[in-house]
Amino acid sequence: MKCIIADDEHLVRFSIQDMLEEIAESSSVWFDGILQVADGKDLVQQVRLHQPDVVFVDIRMPLVNGLDAMEQCKKISPATQWIILTGYAEFDYAKRAVALGALDYLLKPASREDIERVVQLALSNMKDRRALEQVFLEHRMQGLLQDTFSEEFEGGSDKMMYTACVGVLDSPTNLQDTYLAQHRLMLDLRSWLRTTPQITSTSGLVPLDDGGMAFALASSSHSILLQERQLATDYLYNCLLEDKAMEGLAITVIPLPSCESSLTHLLHELDQLSSEAYLRLVGSLGGSMDHGQQQKLKATFLQDLSFLQALDKHVRDRELEPVPAAQWIGQNRVVFERLWDNSGLARYFEVISGGYLIGLSGHRAVDAVLAWLLKDHSECIVSEHPGRRLVVDKALSILHTHYTQEIGLAQVADMLGITPNYLSSEFNRIMGESFPQYMTRLRMEKAHKLLHEGKRTVKEVSALVGYMSSRHFGKVFKKHFGHVPSEHPFTL
Repeated sequence: MKCIIADDEHLVRFSIQDMLEEIAESSSVWFDGILQVADGKDLVQQVRLHQPDVVFVDIRMPLVNGLDAMEQCKKISPATQWIILTGYAEFDYAKRAVALGALDYLLKPASREDIERVVQLALSNMKDRRALEQVFLEHRMQGLLQDTFSEEFEGGSDKMMYTACVGVLDSPTNLQDTYLAQHRLMLDLRSWLRTTPQITSTSGLVPLDDGGMAFALASSSHSILLQERQLATDYLYNCLLEDKAMEGLAITVIPLPSCESSLTHLLHELDQLSSEAYLRLVGSLGGSMDHGQQQKLKATFLQDLSFLQALDKHVRDRELEPVPAAQWIGQNRVVFERLWDNSGLARYFEVISGGYLIGLSGHRAVDAVLAWLLKDHSECIVSEHPGRRLVVDKALSILHTHYTQEIGLAQVADMLGITPNYLSSEFNRIMGESFPQYMTRLRMEKAHKLLHEGKRTVKEVSALVGYMSSRHFGKVFKKHFGHVPSEHPFTL
Protein backbone atom coordinates (compact mmCIF):
# COMPACT_ATOMS: atom_id res chain seq x y z
CA MET A 1 0.00 0.00 0.00
CA LYS A 2 1.42 3.40 -1.02
CA CYS A 3 0.54 6.26 1.32
CA ILE A 4 0.95 10.05 1.44
CA ILE A 5 0.55 12.14 4.59
CA ALA A 6 -0.21 15.79 3.76
CA ASP A 7 -0.15 18.27 6.65
CA ASP A 8 1.69 21.53 7.22
CA GLU A 9 2.42 20.55 10.83
CA HIS A 10 5.66 18.59 11.13
CA LEU A 11 4.68 16.80 14.34
CA VAL A 12 1.32 15.68 12.94
CA ARG A 13 2.95 14.12 9.87
CA PHE A 14 5.52 12.17 11.88
CA SER A 15 2.96 11.12 14.48
CA ILE A 16 0.73 9.59 11.80
CA GLN A 17 3.69 7.89 10.11
CA ASP A 18 4.77 6.37 13.43
CA MET A 19 1.27 5.01 13.99
CA LEU A 20 1.14 3.58 10.44
CA GLU A 21 4.48 1.82 10.91
CA GLU A 22 3.31 0.38 14.24
CA ILE A 23 0.11 -0.85 12.59
CA ALA A 24 2.13 -2.49 9.82
CA GLU A 25 4.27 -4.34 12.34
CA SER A 26 1.29 -5.75 14.22
CA SER A 27 -1.12 -6.56 11.36
CA SER A 28 -1.33 -7.74 7.74
CA VAL A 29 -1.08 -4.20 6.35
CA TRP A 30 1.89 -3.71 4.01
CA PHE A 31 3.27 -0.24 3.24
CA ASP A 32 5.72 -0.10 0.35
CA GLY A 33 6.05 3.65 0.68
CA ILE A 34 4.97 6.39 3.13
CA LEU A 35 5.63 9.91 1.82
CA GLN A 36 5.20 13.22 3.66
CA VAL A 37 4.28 16.59 2.08
CA ALA A 38 3.68 19.97 3.74
CA ASP A 39 1.47 21.85 1.25
CA GLY A 40 -1.32 21.20 -1.23
CA LYS A 41 0.67 22.08 -4.33
CA ASP A 42 3.34 19.48 -3.52
CA LEU A 43 0.57 16.98 -2.72
CA VAL A 44 -0.86 17.28 -6.22
CA GLN A 45 2.59 16.77 -7.74
CA GLN A 46 3.33 13.71 -5.60
CA VAL A 47 -0.05 12.13 -6.29
CA ARG A 48 0.57 12.55 -10.01
CA LEU A 49 4.00 10.96 -9.63
CA HIS A 50 3.22 8.08 -7.23
CA GLN A 51 -0.51 7.26 -7.69
CA PRO A 52 -0.90 6.43 -3.97
CA ASP A 53 -3.47 4.03 -2.56
CA VAL A 54 -4.27 6.22 0.46
CA VAL A 55 -3.81 9.91 1.29
CA PHE A 56 -4.20 11.46 4.75
CA VAL A 57 -4.83 15.14 4.02
CA ASP A 58 -5.28 18.16 6.28
CA ILE A 59 -7.88 20.66 5.10
CA ARG A 60 -5.96 23.80 6.12
CA MET A 61 -2.68 23.77 4.15
CA PRO A 62 -0.58 26.43 2.39
CA LEU A 63 -0.76 27.17 -1.37
CA VAL A 64 -3.68 24.78 -2.06
CA ASN A 65 -6.07 23.65 0.67
CA GLY A 66 -6.66 19.94 1.23
CA LEU A 67 -10.12 19.70 -0.32
CA ASP A 68 -9.10 21.65 -3.44
CA ALA A 69 -6.01 19.41 -3.78
CA MET A 70 -8.23 16.35 -3.39
CA GLU A 71 -10.57 17.59 -6.11
CA GLN A 72 -7.66 18.04 -8.53
CA CYS A 73 -6.13 14.68 -7.63
CA LYS A 74 -9.34 12.70 -8.16
CA LYS A 75 -8.82 13.28 -11.90
CA ILE A 76 -5.13 12.32 -11.72
CA SER A 77 -5.47 9.20 -9.55
CA PRO A 78 -9.13 8.11 -9.36
CA ALA A 79 -8.36 4.92 -7.37
CA THR A 80 -6.71 6.81 -4.48
CA GLN A 81 -8.68 6.77 -1.21
CA TRP A 82 -8.78 9.95 0.86
CA ILE A 83 -8.90 10.41 4.64
CA ILE A 84 -9.57 13.99 5.73
CA LEU A 85 -7.70 15.40 8.76
CA THR A 86 -8.69 18.66 10.39
CA GLY A 87 -8.87 20.49 13.68
CA TYR A 88 -12.10 22.08 12.58
CA ALA A 89 -15.41 20.29 13.11
CA GLU A 90 -17.52 22.50 10.85
CA PHE A 91 -20.29 20.66 9.01
CA ASP A 92 -19.49 22.31 5.66
CA TYR A 93 -16.04 20.71 5.55
CA ALA A 94 -17.45 17.28 6.24
CA LYS A 95 -20.21 17.79 3.68
CA ARG A 96 -17.76 18.71 0.90
CA ALA A 97 -15.37 15.89 1.88
CA VAL A 98 -18.20 13.37 1.54
CA ALA A 99 -19.27 14.87 -1.80
CA LEU A 100 -15.71 14.44 -3.07
CA GLY A 101 -15.75 10.78 -2.05
CA ALA A 102 -13.61 10.87 1.08
CA LEU A 103 -13.26 7.53 2.84
CA ASP A 104 -13.49 9.14 6.29
CA TYR A 105 -13.21 12.42 8.20
CA LEU A 106 -10.97 12.48 11.31
CA LEU A 107 -10.52 15.23 13.87
CA LYS A 108 -6.95 15.98 14.93
CA PRO A 109 -5.24 14.63 16.87
CA ALA A 110 -6.34 11.27 15.46
CA SER A 111 -5.90 8.26 17.72
CA ARG A 112 -4.08 5.03 16.88
CA GLU A 113 -7.47 3.25 16.90
CA ASP A 114 -8.96 5.74 14.40
CA ILE A 115 -5.95 5.44 12.10
CA GLU A 116 -5.99 1.64 12.20
CA ARG A 117 -9.73 1.55 11.54
CA VAL A 118 -9.54 3.69 8.39
CA VAL A 119 -6.43 1.84 7.14
CA GLN A 120 -8.23 -1.50 7.46
CA LEU A 121 -11.25 -0.03 5.68
CA ALA A 122 -9.04 1.28 2.87
CA LEU A 123 -7.31 -2.10 2.60
CA SER A 124 -10.66 -3.91 2.39
CA ASN A 125 -11.81 -1.55 -0.37
CA MET A 126 -8.55 -2.10 -2.25
CA LYS A 127 -8.94 -5.88 -2.08
CA ASP A 128 -12.52 -5.71 -3.33
CA ARG A 129 -11.60 -3.39 -6.18
CA ARG A 130 -8.52 -5.39 -7.09
CA ALA A 131 -10.48 -8.67 -7.17
CA LEU A 132 -12.96 -7.14 -9.61
CA GLU A 133 -10.13 -5.75 -11.75
CA GLN A 134 -8.43 -9.18 -11.87
CA VAL A 135 -11.64 -10.90 -12.99
CA PHE A 136 -12.33 -8.22 -15.58
CA LEU A 137 -8.81 -8.43 -17.02
CA GLU A 138 -9.12 -12.22 -17.43
CA HIS A 139 -12.53 -11.81 -19.07
CA ARG A 140 -11.06 -9.29 -21.51
CA MET A 141 -8.12 -11.59 -22.30
CA GLN A 142 -10.46 -14.56 -22.87
CA GLY A 143 -12.77 -12.42 -24.95
CA LEU A 144 -9.98 -11.13 -27.17
CA LEU A 145 -8.53 -14.63 -27.63
CA GLN A 146 -11.95 -16.06 -28.51
CA ASP A 147 -13.09 -13.04 -30.55
CA THR A 148 -16.02 -12.17 -28.31
CA PHE A 149 -14.57 -8.82 -27.29
CA SER A 150 -12.69 -6.01 -29.03
CA GLU A 151 -10.76 -3.18 -27.40
CA GLU A 152 -11.20 -1.25 -30.63
CA PHE A 153 -14.81 -0.65 -29.59
CA GLU A 154 -14.44 -0.52 -25.84
CA GLY A 155 -11.66 1.99 -25.41
CA GLY A 156 -9.60 1.78 -22.23
CA SER A 157 -7.24 3.65 -19.96
CA ASP A 158 -4.66 5.68 -21.84
CA LYS A 159 -2.32 5.35 -18.87
CA MET A 160 -2.50 1.56 -18.48
CA MET A 161 0.37 -0.58 -19.70
CA TYR A 162 0.65 -4.36 -19.99
CA THR A 163 3.30 -7.01 -19.93
CA ALA A 164 3.09 -10.79 -19.98
CA CYS A 165 4.82 -14.14 -20.16
CA VAL A 166 4.06 -17.43 -21.91
CA GLY A 167 4.65 -20.57 -19.86
CA VAL A 168 5.13 -24.04 -21.35
CA LEU A 169 5.07 -27.07 -19.05
CA ASP A 170 6.98 -30.22 -20.00
CA SER A 171 6.33 -33.37 -18.02
CA PRO A 172 7.03 -37.11 -18.01
CA THR A 173 3.42 -37.82 -16.98
CA ASN A 174 0.54 -38.58 -19.33
CA LEU A 175 -1.30 -35.77 -21.07
CA GLN A 176 -4.20 -35.60 -18.68
CA ASP A 177 -1.95 -35.46 -15.61
CA THR A 178 0.19 -32.80 -17.30
CA TYR A 179 -2.87 -30.64 -17.93
CA LEU A 180 -4.00 -31.15 -14.34
CA ALA A 181 -0.56 -30.06 -13.15
CA GLN A 182 -0.71 -26.96 -15.35
CA HIS A 183 -4.21 -26.16 -14.10
CA ARG A 184 -3.01 -26.47 -10.51
CA LEU A 185 0.00 -24.29 -11.28
CA MET A 186 -2.27 -21.63 -12.78
CA LEU A 187 -4.55 -21.69 -9.74
CA ASP A 188 -1.56 -21.35 -7.40
CA LEU A 189 -0.09 -18.46 -9.39
CA ARG A 190 -3.47 -16.71 -9.68
CA SER A 191 -4.02 -16.97 -5.92
CA TRP A 192 -0.51 -15.69 -5.18
CA LEU A 193 -0.80 -12.76 -7.61
CA ARG A 194 -4.10 -11.72 -6.06
CA THR A 195 -3.12 -12.03 -2.40
CA THR A 196 0.57 -11.23 -2.01
CA PRO A 197 1.33 -7.63 -0.99
CA GLN A 198 4.40 -7.74 -3.25
CA ILE A 199 2.18 -7.50 -6.34
CA THR A 200 0.34 -4.23 -6.91
CA SER A 201 -0.43 -4.75 -10.60
CA THR A 202 -3.69 -6.19 -11.87
CA SER A 203 -3.11 -9.74 -13.11
CA GLY A 204 -4.80 -12.25 -15.39
CA LEU A 205 -4.08 -15.86 -16.43
CA VAL A 206 -5.44 -17.74 -19.43
CA PRO A 207 -4.75 -21.09 -21.13
CA LEU A 208 -3.55 -20.82 -24.73
CA ASP A 209 -4.78 -22.78 -27.73
CA ASP A 210 -1.42 -24.47 -28.24
CA GLY A 211 -1.46 -25.98 -24.74
CA GLY A 212 0.62 -23.39 -22.92
CA MET A 213 -0.53 -20.68 -20.56
CA ALA A 214 -0.05 -16.95 -20.27
CA PHE A 215 -0.10 -14.51 -17.39
CA ALA A 216 -0.43 -10.77 -17.91
CA LEU A 217 0.10 -7.80 -15.60
CA ALA A 218 -1.44 -4.35 -15.95
CA SER A 219 -0.19 -1.16 -14.31
CA SER A 220 0.47 2.48 -15.04
CA SER A 221 4.16 2.01 -14.17
CA HIS A 222 6.64 0.41 -16.59
CA SER A 223 9.19 -0.29 -13.85
CA ILE A 224 6.61 -1.91 -11.56
CA LEU A 225 5.45 -4.18 -14.39
CA LEU A 226 8.92 -5.50 -15.11
CA GLN A 227 9.78 -5.93 -11.43
CA GLU A 228 6.54 -7.78 -10.61
CA ARG A 229 6.74 -9.93 -13.73
CA GLN A 230 10.08 -11.22 -12.47
CA LEU A 231 8.58 -11.91 -9.05
CA ALA A 232 5.78 -13.92 -10.65
CA THR A 233 8.27 -15.87 -12.78
CA ASP A 234 10.37 -16.66 -9.71
CA TYR A 235 7.22 -17.86 -7.93
CA LEU A 236 6.47 -20.30 -10.78
CA TYR A 237 9.96 -21.79 -10.58
CA ASN A 238 9.69 -22.10 -6.80
CA CYS A 239 6.35 -23.93 -7.14
CA LEU A 240 8.04 -26.66 -9.15
CA LEU A 241 10.96 -26.88 -6.74
CA GLU A 242 8.91 -26.98 -3.53
CA ASP A 243 5.90 -29.06 -4.56
CA LYS A 244 6.72 -32.80 -4.56
CA ALA A 245 3.76 -33.44 -6.86
CA MET A 246 5.53 -31.28 -9.46
CA GLU A 247 8.87 -33.06 -9.16
CA GLY A 248 10.44 -33.81 -12.53
CA LEU A 249 8.42 -31.19 -14.40
CA ALA A 250 10.02 -28.24 -16.20
CA ILE A 251 8.39 -24.92 -17.01
CA THR A 252 9.88 -22.64 -19.64
CA VAL A 253 8.88 -18.99 -19.28
CA ILE A 254 9.02 -16.70 -22.31
CA PRO A 255 8.65 -13.02 -21.36
CA LEU A 256 7.41 -10.31 -23.69
CA PRO A 257 10.36 -8.14 -24.81
CA SER A 258 8.61 -4.90 -23.80
CA CYS A 259 5.47 -3.42 -22.30
CA GLU A 260 2.43 -2.65 -24.46
CA SER A 261 -0.22 0.05 -24.16
CA SER A 262 -2.86 -2.13 -25.82
CA LEU A 263 -4.11 -5.46 -24.50
CA THR A 264 -5.04 -6.49 -28.04
CA HIS A 265 -1.47 -5.92 -29.22
CA LEU A 266 -0.11 -7.66 -26.13
CA LEU A 267 -2.06 -10.84 -26.91
CA HIS A 268 -0.93 -10.70 -30.54
CA GLU A 269 2.67 -10.57 -29.32
CA LEU A 270 2.00 -13.44 -26.92
CA ASP A 271 0.71 -15.53 -29.79
CA GLN A 272 3.99 -14.92 -31.62
CA LEU A 273 5.99 -15.84 -28.51
CA SER A 274 3.98 -19.01 -28.07
CA SER A 275 4.51 -20.03 -31.68
CA GLU A 276 8.28 -19.97 -31.05
CA ALA A 277 8.14 -22.01 -27.84
CA TYR A 278 9.56 -24.98 -29.80
CA LEU A 279 12.98 -23.33 -29.36
CA ARG A 280 12.98 -24.62 -25.77
CA LEU A 281 13.75 -28.09 -27.21
CA VAL A 282 17.31 -27.03 -27.97
CA GLY A 283 17.92 -24.48 -25.21
CA SER A 284 16.56 -22.75 -22.09
CA LEU A 285 14.31 -25.65 -21.08
CA GLY A 286 13.03 -25.09 -17.58
CA GLY A 287 14.24 -21.49 -17.47
CA SER A 288 13.54 -18.07 -18.90
CA MET A 289 13.90 -17.66 -22.66
CA ASP A 290 14.01 -13.94 -23.33
CA HIS A 291 14.02 -12.20 -26.71
CA GLY A 292 17.81 -12.20 -26.99
CA GLN A 293 18.03 -15.93 -26.30
CA GLN A 294 15.27 -16.64 -28.81
CA GLN A 295 17.07 -14.70 -31.54
CA LYS A 296 20.35 -16.46 -30.75
CA LEU A 297 18.70 -19.90 -30.86
CA LYS A 298 16.93 -19.09 -34.13
CA ALA A 299 20.20 -17.98 -35.70
CA THR A 300 22.13 -21.00 -34.38
CA PHE A 301 19.55 -23.56 -35.54
CA LEU A 302 18.27 -21.70 -38.59
CA GLN A 303 18.35 -24.77 -40.87
CA ASP A 304 16.52 -26.87 -38.24
CA LEU A 305 13.60 -24.61 -37.30
CA SER A 306 10.94 -26.44 -39.32
CA PHE A 307 12.23 -29.76 -37.96
CA LEU A 308 12.00 -28.49 -34.37
CA GLN A 309 8.47 -27.16 -34.89
CA ALA A 310 7.33 -30.53 -36.24
CA LEU A 311 9.17 -32.44 -33.51
CA ASP A 312 7.50 -30.36 -30.80
CA LYS A 313 4.06 -31.12 -32.24
CA HIS A 314 4.74 -34.86 -32.66
CA VAL A 315 6.08 -35.21 -29.14
CA ARG A 316 3.21 -33.23 -27.59
CA ASP A 317 0.77 -35.59 -29.34
CA ARG A 318 2.82 -38.73 -28.69
CA GLU A 319 0.24 -40.25 -26.37
CA LEU A 320 -2.45 -39.92 -29.02
CA GLU A 321 -0.38 -40.84 -32.07
CA PRO A 322 2.79 -42.67 -31.00
CA VAL A 323 3.23 -44.56 -34.27
CA PRO A 324 3.21 -41.48 -36.57
CA ALA A 325 5.54 -39.72 -34.11
CA ALA A 326 7.96 -42.66 -34.15
CA GLN A 327 7.82 -42.94 -37.94
CA TRP A 328 8.53 -39.24 -38.40
CA ILE A 329 11.53 -39.32 -36.03
CA GLY A 330 12.87 -42.39 -37.81
CA GLN A 331 12.61 -40.60 -41.16
CA ASN A 332 14.59 -37.66 -39.78
CA ARG A 333 17.23 -39.72 -38.01
CA VAL A 334 20.26 -37.76 -39.26
CA VAL A 335 18.99 -34.36 -38.10
CA PHE A 336 17.79 -35.84 -34.81
CA GLU A 337 21.18 -37.40 -34.03
CA ARG A 338 23.05 -34.21 -34.86
CA LEU A 339 20.85 -32.07 -32.62
CA TRP A 340 20.99 -34.66 -29.84
CA ASP A 341 24.77 -34.30 -29.65
CA ASN A 342 24.97 -30.54 -30.29
CA SER A 343 22.04 -28.89 -28.51
CA GLY A 344 19.76 -29.15 -25.50
CA LEU A 345 17.59 -31.79 -27.18
CA ALA A 346 18.93 -34.58 -24.96
CA ARG A 347 17.97 -32.57 -21.87
CA TYR A 348 14.44 -32.14 -23.23
CA PHE A 349 13.94 -35.87 -23.73
CA GLU A 350 15.46 -36.59 -20.33
CA VAL A 351 12.69 -34.46 -18.75
CA ILE A 352 9.73 -35.79 -20.72
CA SER A 353 10.86 -39.42 -20.35
CA GLY A 354 11.29 -39.08 -16.60
CA GLY A 355 15.00 -39.91 -16.84
CA TYR A 356 14.50 -42.96 -19.07
CA LEU A 357 16.37 -41.29 -21.95
CA ILE A 358 19.62 -40.22 -20.34
CA GLY A 359 23.31 -40.71 -21.02
CA LEU A 360 22.84 -41.63 -24.70
CA SER A 361 24.93 -40.60 -27.69
CA GLY A 362 23.31 -39.44 -30.92
CA HIS A 363 23.63 -42.70 -32.84
CA ARG A 364 21.90 -44.61 -30.02
CA ALA A 365 19.37 -41.91 -29.20
CA VAL A 366 16.96 -42.46 -32.09
CA ASP A 367 16.43 -46.15 -31.37
CA ALA A 368 16.00 -45.43 -27.66
CA VAL A 369 13.47 -42.66 -28.34
CA LEU A 370 11.51 -44.90 -30.72
CA ALA A 371 11.42 -47.67 -28.13
CA TRP A 372 10.28 -45.22 -25.47
CA LEU A 373 7.52 -43.83 -27.70
CA LEU A 374 6.09 -47.24 -28.49
CA LYS A 375 6.71 -49.29 -25.35
CA ASP A 376 3.71 -48.09 -23.32
CA HIS A 377 1.39 -47.23 -26.15
CA SER A 378 0.04 -50.46 -27.55
CA GLU A 379 -3.29 -48.99 -26.41
CA CYS A 380 -3.20 -45.22 -26.73
CA ILE A 381 -5.88 -42.69 -25.94
CA VAL A 382 -7.25 -42.79 -29.47
CA SER A 383 -8.19 -46.44 -28.93
CA GLU A 384 -10.45 -45.35 -26.08
CA HIS A 385 -12.43 -43.32 -28.61
CA PRO A 386 -13.29 -45.67 -31.50
CA GLY A 387 -12.40 -43.53 -34.47
CA ARG A 388 -11.08 -40.01 -34.58
CA ARG A 389 -14.53 -38.75 -35.46
CA LEU A 390 -15.65 -39.46 -31.89
CA VAL A 391 -13.10 -37.00 -30.48
CA VAL A 392 -14.53 -34.26 -32.69
CA ASP A 393 -18.11 -35.32 -31.90
CA LYS A 394 -17.38 -34.94 -28.20
CA ALA A 395 -15.89 -31.50 -28.85
CA LEU A 396 -19.02 -30.51 -30.79
CA SER A 397 -21.22 -31.69 -27.94
CA ILE A 398 -19.25 -29.56 -25.48
CA LEU A 399 -19.50 -26.53 -27.76
CA HIS A 400 -23.25 -26.84 -28.20
CA THR A 401 -23.63 -27.05 -24.42
CA HIS A 402 -21.21 -24.27 -23.46
CA TYR A 403 -21.22 -21.81 -26.40
CA THR A 404 -22.84 -19.15 -24.17
CA GLN A 405 -19.76 -19.16 -21.93
CA GLU A 406 -16.14 -18.10 -22.33
CA ILE A 407 -14.86 -21.29 -23.89
CA GLY A 408 -12.23 -21.91 -26.50
CA LEU A 409 -10.02 -24.59 -28.00
CA ALA A 410 -7.78 -24.89 -24.92
CA GLN A 411 -10.70 -25.41 -22.54
CA VAL A 412 -12.41 -28.01 -24.76
CA ALA A 413 -9.15 -29.94 -25.26
CA ASP A 414 -8.65 -29.91 -21.50
CA MET A 415 -12.14 -31.37 -20.96
CA LEU A 416 -11.32 -34.16 -23.43
CA GLY A 417 -7.88 -34.86 -21.98
CA ILE A 418 -6.11 -34.26 -25.30
CA THR A 419 -3.71 -31.63 -26.59
CA PRO A 420 -5.08 -28.45 -28.18
CA ASN A 421 -2.79 -29.10 -31.17
CA TYR A 422 -4.35 -32.51 -31.73
CA LEU A 423 -7.93 -31.24 -31.35
CA SER A 424 -7.25 -28.35 -33.73
CA SER A 425 -5.77 -30.68 -36.35
CA GLU A 426 -8.57 -33.26 -36.12
CA PHE A 427 -11.28 -30.59 -36.03
CA ASN A 428 -9.95 -29.01 -39.22
CA ARG A 429 -9.62 -32.39 -40.93
CA ILE A 430 -13.11 -33.63 -40.13
CA MET A 431 -15.15 -30.40 -40.08
CA GLY A 432 -13.40 -28.64 -42.95
CA GLU A 433 -13.10 -25.42 -40.94
CA SER A 434 -11.10 -24.25 -37.95
CA PHE A 435 -12.34 -24.46 -34.39
CA PRO A 436 -12.72 -20.64 -34.06
CA GLN A 437 -14.57 -20.45 -37.41
CA TYR A 438 -17.04 -23.12 -36.29
CA MET A 439 -17.51 -21.46 -32.89
CA THR A 440 -18.32 -18.11 -34.52
CA ARG A 441 -20.74 -19.73 -36.98
CA LEU A 442 -22.50 -21.60 -34.16
CA ARG A 443 -22.92 -18.44 -32.13
CA MET A 444 -24.18 -16.47 -35.14
CA GLU A 445 -26.75 -19.15 -36.00
CA LYS A 446 -28.00 -19.17 -32.40
CA ALA A 447 -28.13 -15.36 -32.41
CA HIS A 448 -30.06 -15.35 -35.69
CA LYS A 449 -32.65 -17.68 -34.19
CA LEU A 450 -33.03 -15.62 -31.01
CA LEU A 451 -33.39 -12.37 -32.95
CA HIS A 452 -35.96 -14.00 -35.24
CA GLU A 453 -38.07 -14.87 -32.18
CA GLY A 454 -38.31 -11.12 -31.53
CA LYS A 455 -38.43 -11.41 -27.75
CA ARG A 456 -35.03 -9.99 -26.81
CA THR A 457 -32.93 -6.91 -27.48
CA VAL A 458 -29.64 -7.06 -29.40
CA LYS A 459 -27.72 -6.56 -26.15
CA GLU A 460 -29.54 -9.47 -24.51
CA VAL A 461 -28.91 -11.75 -27.50
CA SER A 462 -25.25 -10.76 -27.56
CA ALA A 463 -24.81 -11.89 -23.95
CA LEU A 464 -26.83 -15.08 -24.51
CA VAL A 465 -24.51 -16.27 -27.28
CA GLY A 466 -21.31 -15.56 -25.35
CA TYR A 467 -20.21 -12.08 -26.45
CA MET A 468 -18.76 -9.78 -23.80
CA SER A 469 -19.21 -6.77 -26.07
CA SER A 470 -22.51 -6.09 -27.82
CA ARG A 471 -20.74 -3.69 -30.18
CA HIS A 472 -18.24 -6.34 -31.17
CA PHE A 473 -21.12 -8.80 -31.55
CA GLY A 474 -22.68 -6.35 -34.01
CA LYS A 475 -19.48 -6.21 -36.05
CA VAL A 476 -19.19 -10.02 -36.23
CA PHE A 477 -22.91 -10.36 -37.02
CA LYS A 478 -22.65 -7.90 -39.91
CA LYS A 479 -19.60 -9.69 -41.30
CA HIS A 480 -21.47 -13.01 -41.13
CA PHE A 481 -24.92 -11.95 -42.39
CA GLY A 482 -24.23 -8.73 -44.30
CA HIS A 483 -26.28 -6.46 -42.03
CA VAL A 484 -26.25 -5.30 -38.42
CA PRO A 485 -28.45 -7.05 -35.81
CA SER A 486 -30.73 -4.03 -35.43
CA GLU A 487 -31.70 -4.37 -39.10
CA HIS A 488 -32.77 -7.96 -38.56
CA PRO A 489 -36.50 -8.58 -38.95
CA PHE A 490 -38.40 -8.81 -35.63
CA THR A 491 -35.55 -7.16 -33.67
CA LEU A 492 -36.75 -5.08 -30.74
